[in-house]
Amino acid sequence: MSMQILFSLVYWALLSACTRSRHDDVMARTWYMLTLESSGTSERDDRCRNQEDFLQPPTNITVKMKGMFKLIWTWQPPVAACNLTYDVTIRDGSKQKWTRRFLEDPYVAIEVYKLKDLNNIYLNDLVAKCESIKSENYSLHTPLAAGEENTMVRNLSCIWYYLEYVICKWEPAEVIHPDANYSLHYWVKDGKTGKKVTQPKKFENLLHSGNVCHHYMTNGNALNVGCQFQLKKNISSMTELLMVVTNQKNSIKPFILYKDANSIGKLRPPTIYVSRTANLNLNVTWNASHEYKRIAYEVAYISSAEEKEETKCVLKDLKYEIKNALLEATYRVKVRARILSLFGNEIEIWSDWSDEEIVKGIGNARTRSIILLTVIPIIILIATVTLLIYIKRLKNVVWSSVPDPAGMFPEDLQKWLQTDTVNQSKNPEEEEVWPVSLTEKPLTSTGIK
Repeated sequence: MSMQILFSLVYWALLSACTRSRHDDVMARTWYMLTLESSGTSERDDRCRNQEDFLQPPTNITVKMKGMFKLIWTWQPPVAACNLTYDVTIRDGSKQKWTRRFLEDPYVAIEVYKLKDLNNIYLNDLVAKCESIKSENYSLHTPLAAGEENTMVRNLSCIWYYLEYVICKWEPAEVIHPDANYSLHYWVKDGKTGKKVTQPKKFENLLHSGNVCHHYMTNGNALNVGCQFQLKKNISSMTELLMVVTNQKNSIKPFILYKDANSIGKLRPPTIYVSRTANLNLNVTWNASHEYKRIAYEVAYISSAEEKEETKCVLKDLKYEIKNALLEATYRVKVRARILSLFGNEIEIWSDWSDEEIVKGIGNARTRSIILLTVIPIIILIATVTLLIYIKRLKNVVWSSVPDPAGMFPEDLQKWLQTDTVNQSKNPEEEEVWPVSLTEKPLTSTGIK
C-alpha cells in the first residue's frame, strides 16, 4: 500500500502544471488513488482537473510557397494548458489526399509534386489534440491564387522536345477578360537550384519572380494560346518545372501546372538495324536515345505470313530477338522510346516511331505461288495458239493423205474406156502433192563381175 501511495504522489506531481495549486492537486489525487485501491479497482484519469472538455480549433490558416516548389500551411494554435499535436489532411482538385499525423508544430509543409491539381487545394481536415481531447474538424479551401474560376485558361499542357525546348499550349478561358493577353511564367528546379533556401511568401508575391516566355503562338483572335522556351537539361538532373499562365495586370486567375520534366520529355526516335541469325531468328538492335538508364523501348513488328502486329517492351537492353522467324516471310520492324518518370505516377510520352526496317523472306512461298499461277496459264495459252496455227500441217505429218483417183478420171469409167477419149473440159481437183525423193546406194566397182 505504501509503495502505491508513493507512486501516486510522484505521478501527480509531474502533472502539477495543469492545476492551480500543486499541493491541493497532489492531495486530491492521492485520496482518489486510495479510494480506488480500497475498492479493488484501478482507473487512470487522463484529463487535468481544471481543463475544459472542449478544445477550440486552430485559427488564422494561411498557405504560402517556399521557392515555388513547396507549400506551407500555418495556423494559430488554440489556447490549451498542455502540449498540442495536430492531424492534417490536404486534398487537391483531383481528390488526391495527403495526410500527416501527430505534428507538434503549428504548420505543415508538402512538396508540390505530391499534388496533381494546384489550382484547387483544400485543407481538408485540421484537428488539434490535447491528450485525449480533440477539436472539431476544420476544413478550408486554400487556393494559391485569387480570382474567378471562369477567367482562368483551360487545359494547359507542355511537352519537352528532344531535351532542347518546351512547348506549352492552352485554351482561352470561358470568360475572356478585356485585359487578357496571356503570358507564361516558368520556374526550373534541378539538383543545383533546388537547394536554395528561401523564406515562405504568398503566391502573388512570387508570381513574377520566374522566367518569362517570349515566343508565343496566337489564335485567330490574336490571343496567345501557346509558348515555346528553351530548356537544355540532362535527364539525370531530375529537372522539375512549374508553369503559370496569367496576364501582366493580374486581372485573371492564374493557371498553375507542375511537371516533372522527364514525364513530359519526348525523345528522338532511335535508329534500328535488323538481321537474320543462323538459328532462324531476327536480331533487332538500335542506338541508345540517351545514356540515362530509365528509358523504355517498344519494338513493333509484323509478318507477311500473319498480318498481325506484335509489340514488346524492352527496359534495359538495346536489342530484341524475334524468335522462330519464318524464313520465307517478310518482316517489318520499328522501335520507339520514352523516358520513365521520376515519381512513377505520370503518363510518359513516346517518341515517334523509327524508320521501318524491312527484312524480305528467303524463298518466299507466296511469291512462288503467284509466279506459278501467272506463268502456267501463259504457257498453256501460247501452246494452244501454236497448235491452232499448225494443226493442219501437223495433221498431214501424222496422217499422210492418199491421192483420190476419182479426181483424175471421169465418173463413167466404162464409157471412157470405150471411147478412149478424155473430157478436157473438166479440170481435175487440185490436191497437195508431197515430193518424194529416192535415195539409191551407188554401185561400186567391186559389185560388177
